[in-house]
Amino acid sequence: MRAGPAIGRLVAGNSSLVRQSIGTPYEGPVRDAMLFPEGTRDAMPVVDERLLHLRASGLLPRVRGIVFGQLSLDRSEEDEFEDFVLDLVSDLDVPVLMDFPAGHEIPNLTVPLGTEVELVVEEETGWIQYHEDALTLLAPA
Repeated sequence: MRAGPAIGRLVAGNSSLVRQSIGTPYEGPVRDAMLFPEGTRDAMPVVDERLLHLRASGLLPRVRGIVFGQLSLDRSEEDEFEDFVLDLVSDLDVPVLMDFPAGHEIPNLTVPLGTEVELVVEEETGWIQYHEDALTLLAPA
């Protein structure tokens, strides 16, 4: 984890598809956002390559924070992956939360994409606080 607070809209996407959309009309709105990259059953070198591409493309420096859910990595690779991520963002002034209970493992919390959230990361813990409702009730017609 990398400590700090940040506020922004929660955006997510499969890291492979996010990478493929860079520079196209389908690129997601990541400027000033909280990025929640996800993926499943990818080997660590593949995940590393995708994140390096996001960094090299200029996408990572545009976000306000990064939240990694429970990735489907081999558990023996988790510490190595966290070290890689911290090195990847070492010069960015953004908080990074690892192992948030959402993604492809159990527990798998629902995260309301597109809503404004506050990410708070402390030395040993972190959380997301929602600043707005994810759903809006419509008045009867």
